[in-house]
Amino acid sequence: SEKIIMEEADVKHNDLIVFKLPHLHDCESGWGPTSSCTPPQFAGMSSFFAPFKKSDPVAKAADWNPKFGRGGRYQADTFGTGASTFAFTYGEDEKDFQVVDSTSGVQQRGKRIGWQGGRGRGRGRYRNRYTRGGRGGTGTGLAKSTRWGTNLQPKRNRRWKNFNRPRRRYQQEPVKLIDPSIAVNPDWQQIKEFHFPDLQKLSVDIKPLVTKDLTSCGVLPSYDRKYDKIDPKSNVPLKSYDHLQYFTTTTSDDPVIQRLAAKKSGNVFITDSILALLMACPRGVLGWDIVVQKKGDVLFFDQRPTSKIHFVSVNETSREQKKDEVIEEINLPESLAREATAINFNFSQQVLNEKPFVRFKEPHPFDNKDGKKPGSIAYRYRQWTLSPELVVVARCEINCFTQKAGSKQPVYLSVKTLNEFDLKLSGGWRSQLDSRKGGILVTEIGNNMFRLARWTAQAILSGVSEMRIGFVSRKNAKDSYQHIILATQSYQSSQLASQVSLTERNMW
Repeated sequence: SEKIIMEEADVKHNDLIVFKLPHLHDCESGWGPTSSCTPPQFAGMSSFFAPFKKSDPVAKAADWNPKFGRGGRYQADTFGTGASTFAFTYGEDEKDFQVVDSTSGVQQRGKRIGWQGGRGRGRGRYRNRYTRGGRGGTGTGLAKSTRWGTNLQPKRNRRWKNFNRPRRRYQQEPVKLIDPSIAVNPDWQQIKEFHFPDLQKLSVDIKPLVTKDLTSCGVLPSYDRKYDKIDPKSNVPLKSYDHLQYFTTTTSDDPVIQRLAAKKSGNVFITDSILALLMACPRGVLGWDIVVQKKGDVLFFDQRPTSKIHFVSVNETSREQKKDEVIEEINLPESLAREATAINFNFSQQVLNEKPFVRFKEPHPFDNKDGKKPGSIAYRYRQWTLSPELVVVARCEINCFTQKAGSKQPVYLSVKTLNEFDLKLSGGWRSQLDSRKGGILVTEIGNNMFRLARWTAQAILSGVSEMRIGFVSRKNAKDSYQHIILATQSYQSSQLASQVSLTERNMW
């Protein structure tokens, strides 16, 4: 058996490939092969060998993971001046080829790249954020409260931490496509297209504008002044008035407008809601549509039966909208609009007194319509003569009135509300309304520019000089039916118009 094993071993030994050591080329002038002694199989690979200076410390003969930067005094090549030869360049025929990115990542704000010290009398290493190295050594790490820490931060750190930051172009967020309020048929003919920035630049001379009250309808209650004394600590629950109906009757169905049109009181008939929508539309984001009917030489601006233009939008112009997050059903845009509309109507009914009141010439035009009792609201039908060929008649709403001390003339009021639904998004009105009510209004103007501009335009059209705005919040963030009144603030219509950059010259 031993003989057989030895014979098999001899056979295997004879079959092994003999490895012969190749001739080694000795380059006396430096590292790597020279052009004269480069073997054929290594031709073209000399770029992987870095040329070094005599003064450079030898750490690597070849660097397969080079780091690139903008260069500069404190960001020299890691291994001599030849490290740039390691840079990989794509050929024209290698566009689809991908390699692992070995470049340095984007430096985060607030962090800095440490200084690597040199030899001899250099500054040494500057590794800690507020430290300074000695001569040829490593810094000891001075505290922030020391003299060096306070002086280096504003003078040097701010400059050097931004030195290596790559220049980034401004990346604008993609434009969000808003769903249209109505499907546009492809066979519709486009008559005219308006651009919102151009509409904001328009202006008209309002000196020849003549305003006239044609008639007034309904009973106007008075405002309860006790709601001016409410604060977050003595908040009041918001009541529900489901038994009352808020009518949004369109223009053509208004019996008073039909009578005025028969008398030829104007050639354009509209409601203050639609007219204010047109006046404030450059500030809006959501889609909307209206119907214009032409009967002879008279125009009627109407809303569709299923239209939602009378709904109160919430955070329509907010820039801090949550992205890629699961939104609860009660916080969806449509749910918030219904909630805000109900809050606005309930608040306008709760702040009223039954007596005293002002009774206008005509009764409520929609009283006992469909067997429903209307809410306490009065209407003024007003006429604006812009030119002999253009006379506008609109139905305008008034919520209530108040009387100033020493005056018997009623002051008409417009009552609206701003509501809070997300404590994290708003910061918590319960703790901020007492100290920064003005700041909250500025935030709401930014988040609801179109909403407030439309309300202000309605107040100006109705001849209302003062607005009462209530601040209402959810009693529980998870419940959209229970609310509390935190405060009420009075604003002049002209003052609020300047806040939302709304002028009558541009409105008309």
